Amino acid sequence: MLKAFRNQLNQLSLGERESWTQRVAAGLGGAVDGNVSEDARGLILALPDLLERVRRWYDRADVPENFRRLHGITLTYLYHPADLVEDKGFFGYLDDAYLVGRVFVLTAQQLARDGAALEEDVAAQQTLLGRQLASARRVLPEEADRLDALVADYLSGDLKAFRRLMDETEKQAVGKK
Repeated sequence: MLKAFRNQLNQLSLGERESWTQRVAAGLGGAVDGNVSEDARGLILALPDLLERVRRWYDRADVPENFRRLHGITLTYLYHPADLVEDKGFFGYLDDAYLVGRVFVLTAQQLARDGAALEEDVAAQQTLLGRQLASARRVLPEEADRLDALVADYLSGDLKAFRRLMDETEKQAVGKK
């Protein structure tokens, strides 16, 4: 399934280069920044691998319970019909990739603090993800703020944060129609 998803993202990325550039520029207030564009694009293309890692961490006994709940809600967000970014093309995956990337980084940091063994590539991934997440945040600042609040609320034990975010998102979508 992740292989098919990876292939779909690659095809969308190649087929929507012009619309991607336009959407990123719009998010940046009309400016074109190739580094931000490529970093955000790379974050989306990394989504299947990040999802696989988050899913594996969910199964680990040394992952704190609040992080496992966060992993579950992250996967739920990906399949929920309401979305912070309503674009149905490649750009529409940026909020999903941002959330999964944030959860990946936070989980890796927590595991390192707890002294848990991490896979060899995690440190390198965190460095790259930091830059990619910053770029995605520049393109989608409001959405990134909302997703960061969801993560913080969920980690602090507010298990209704996801429902509130989805209800709010659904109301906004109806208001736009």
